[in-house]
Amino acid sequence: MTVLYENNRFLFVTFHKLLWFYAEKRDIYLAFKAMNMSETGYLTEEEFMDVYSVVQLRWKVVIITR
Repeated sequence: MTVLYENNRFLFVTFHKLLWFYAEKRDIYLAFKAMNMSETGYLTEEEFMDVYSVVQLRWKVVIITR
């Protein structure tokens, strides 16, 4: 199920619902942030095209101490 909002933009809520069963919950947010190169808070169709390559990324927590 793909839901497009006005002007063919994917909001985070829509993106989250699309990937709910596909990726870990934390990874969904990180994937959205990585794909949202325009930093608009929504994905354009061009940005969304990278969805399969981005959700395959594995994220690692790094703690920086000073």
